[in-house]
Amino acid sequence: MVVFAGRLLPVLILACVPVMTAEAQDAVAMVTDVSGKVSFRDGHSVGITAQISSQQILTLENGSRIVLVHMKTGEEFVFGGPCKIHLNAEGRPEGAQPMSVRKAAALQGSIRLKPAGLAQASLVLREVDTNAPTGTSEFAPRGPVLLEPLPEFHWKAAGTGATYRLQISDRGGELLLDLTLDEPGLKLPEHLALTEGGSYTWVLRTTIKGETQTESGKFKLLPKAQREQLQLALPKAGASFSERLVYAAFLDQFELRDEARKHWKALAKERSEDEALKALSER
Repeated sequence: MVVFAGRLLPVLILACVPVMTAEAQDAVAMVTDVSGKVSFRDGHSVGITAQISSQQILTLENGSRIVLVHMKTGEEFVFGGPCKIHLNAEGRPEGAQPMSVRKAAALQGSIRLKPAGLAQASLVLREVDTNAPTGTSEFAPRGPVLLEPLPEFHWKAAGTGATYRLQISDRGGELLLDLTLDEPGLKLPEHLALTEGGSYTWVLRTTIKGETQTESGKFKLLPKAQREQLQLALPKAGASFSERLVYAAFLDQFELRDEARKHWKALAKERSEDEALKALSER
């Protein structure tokens, strides 16, 4: 939340990405990579992160390629065009045969892919203050869930002579940290390490030339069991685009938005034409 004296106006920003249809709500697979021309039965293009139901037919034109990951089993199917793909109710391919089938490396453990939230990247609701100066502190990490118990907070420098007051409180409102800093950053001291189950509020007050801007937000620590699951799913050096995308989807699934954004940005850079990835990288 950014607090200013001006009036807040809700602005709905629409990104040009596919929205989950009723047909895709019972998805059995997700698209984790695509190249060339691949389309649904209605002619719409198939993009990365699209969720595929057993009722859909995909058409691959000559030279095209698509990678699908089965939601439940974690199997990764690679198809090359020209062909038509139809998945049965269990998510098994019928008709065209895959070029290769393997268990996605990130899905070797107990985590299962549940990417329903990725479809919502098509709708981004932002609050814009019409009277506020442009830009904010870009405080990070914002949360709502953090991966490390000793996060390093940082934000955009406001200029020469600026001071920054950072406060962190626990769920009950007890002030755990209250520091005024000259530099735009601080690593959380070891004696204040985040604990599982705790909910925290941060407040940053930036003062420069007698004016103060205040921002605040909430975060909590990801439970240890899930941190260990993610460690097992971490892509190895040289991992495929599909494997790295599945890992980014896991981060989003656990609401690790700051960590996920780094991966979505890297993936979007490699597939700059994909609008869904662009939207995810800018959330």
